[in-house]
Amino acid sequence: MPAAADASRLVVVSGAARGIGLGICRQVLCAEPTTQVLCTARKLEQAQALASELNAKYPGPPTRAHAAQLDVSDEDSCVALADALKPGGSLGDIRNPTDPLVVVNNAGITFDLPWFPSPWPPTAAAKTLDVNLFGAERLTRAFLPHLLQSEDGRVIFVSSGGGRANMARMSKENRNKLLS
Repeated sequence: MPAAADASRLVVVSGAARGIGLGICRQVLCAEPTTQVLCTARKLEQAQALASELNAKYPGPPTRAHAAQLDVSDEDSCVALADALKPGGSLGDIRNPTDPLVVVNNAGITFDLPWFPSPWPPTAAAKTLDVNLFGAERLTRAFLPHLLQSEDGRVIFVSSGGGRANMARMSKENRNKLLS
């Protein structure tokens, strides 16, 4: 169902403190004058600094950039953020429950480790999957009630070409060994 013309879209961006997440927040506010963003980061201070910078550059009213703490590796953190957006929650006043909602799963981690021919340490692989894969699942699941109630709920998953870049740096012999 298309969004109502007067509805304000809220875009929740995980991992907004830097990199692609920061770029997403800036581009959304620049391109869509009625859209609001909820900038999230593991450290609330980083999210608040970003929201302040964005509000100075893309002023309202109403305030267009908001900040919240979010650690996608923590189920309780994901649920707390979704609960904060409910009417009466600490962020409940920034959107009407039926307004369009977008959740951008951008948060991710990477380790600068040689992974081939020696495999990553199991702890690095487990942490990467916990944040990059299961973190997106946790956040999406926490926001599912909001997305279903929204007139135009959407989920966006951001990924990287990191694996492809590592493949390009491998020798042909090691690449063939890995792919066989």
